[in-house]
Amino acid sequence: MIRVLIAEDEPHARDKLRELVLAQPDLKIVAECADGLQALQAMAAKQPELLFLDIELPGLNGIDLVKSMDRSRAPYIVITTAYSEHAVWAFDENVVDYLLKPYDQARFQRALQRVRLAMRDSGIAVTPGAPPIGNSVSWHAADTLRLKVGTRIKFIATAKVRYIKAQGDHILVNTVDQEFRVRERIKNIETALSCDQFIRVHRSALLNVRYIKEMQPRQHGDYEITMQDGAVFRTSASYRTSVRGMMKRS
Repeated sequence: MIRVLIAEDEPHARDKLRELVLAQPDLKIVAECADGLQALQAMAAKQPELLFLDIELPGLNGIDLVKSMDRSRAPYIVITTAYSEHAVWAFDENVVDYLLKPYDQARFQRALQRVRLAMRDSGIAVTPGAPPIGNSVSWHAADTLRLKVGTRIKFIATAKVRYIKAQGDHILVNTVDQEFRVRERIKNIETALSCDQFIRVHRSALLNVRYIKEMQPRQHGDYEITMQDGAVFRTSASYRTSVRGMMKRS
């Protein structure tokens, strides 16, 4: 059972988070705090394994709270905030995820998947009966991709991504501003992107439907897709159903 501490000063946001946590069979709330000092004391007394932390807390804000922690005993942290400008700080502190309010149940579930995977990778046993652990896309936050390119970390709005191509153990990310390679699997990034905005047309191609210029039918129900920048992709048999579903939604 994962011991959870909620640090959130807004009653409505705290109620929502409590409801989402209690719906998970492997989570147990050990404390709820409305200010930073109370949360710091609760961590010492309750020793939670997972902390849902709002940044704008009275008394001691979330940033100062993290700085005050005993890092050798610190819990896994998921930030919950309405302010995106703290994302760079949060990822520098190696938080597990960054939930930008208002978030929904699906986004909350993705954050939990990353927590469970991080715990498993650290040798912590996952409670029997917990939902299965899938792939982790640790660089995803709300509508932003956090991509590690060399020694730099890029924050890219998903709305600017035109397409993503698999290249072995890497992916080629093409945006309206730039193009670069990242060491990642395309199937991992696919799980982090909106199925209403992105579509997998081939095992090596993931497209943003907003940047599709035209589609030409080919044999056996496949299509040749031309993007607005002139790039051309051909659909494969394995993804015909998803392509047809996209056309029905259009």
